[in-house]
Amino acid sequence: MSRKQKTQQESSKGRSPTSKITGEKKANISAVEKLDDPPRATRKKKKIPHPLESLLGEHVVDAQGNFVTPETLLKENGNGVLGLYFAAHWCPPCRTFCPNLMLLYDELKKRHNPFEVIYISLDNKEPSFNEYLSKMPWYAVPFTEEDKREEIAITFGIKGIPFFVLLDIQTLEVIAHNGREVVSKDPRGALYPWKNLPEEMTRASTTSSKALSSSSRATSTKREQDRRQSMSSDRSKKKKSYDNT
Repeated sequence: MSRKQKTQQESSKGRSPTSKITGEKKANISAVEKLDDPPRATRKKKKIPHPLESLLGEHVVDAQGNFVTPETLLKENGNGVLGLYFAAHWCPPCRTFCPNLMLLYDELKKRHNPFEVIYISLDNKEPSFNEYLSKMPWYAVPFTEEDKREEIAITFGIKGIPFFVLLDIQTLEVIAHNGREVVSKDPRGALYPWKNLPEEMTRASTTSSKALSSSSRATSTKREQDRRQSMSSDRSKKKKSYDNT
């Protein structure tokens, strides 16, 4: 036996069987990890919702009951303007303002100016919501999305209706808080997209509008009371279950 062979034999004898098995396990684990870990090219990035999706929810609806996603609204209106119309069927000033808004809406659509309106209803009954929406050419947050409608109203600090605010549809930056004044002073949309308006047309209106009905406030208050009562009941049940154990 040559010196080289003798050295290799002694070296193999000195190896621990455990170290060999461990090495095999490491190789197997490494192989499994590679199988479980998809290539970077195939990894799916988590989609970040557009601000409009976060604001409106999954979809809006038209008078015919057709649902449209915020993503579709963005594609159809590019870098246009979005109007949020807060109103209710029971509100007389709303019924006066709405026809003027419809004239502006139709004019801009004829000129293919990207402009869309979303109706945020403050009605308490679905038939009233449906009847008022049936007269509108634009979309609405569904009546069933009560929490979303209330959330949007709170976001924009709605204290009276009608309230109409103009936003950049891409960034949701407020163009004009006093959208009613814009509609009144620019009924044909000659100043569209209203990016350089006089201050008196953009700031929040100081004129009185129909205050939210006591029934609307009562509904909101009752819902909050029910929520708190439900939470209190759940806590009591959990405590009772814990005491029994």
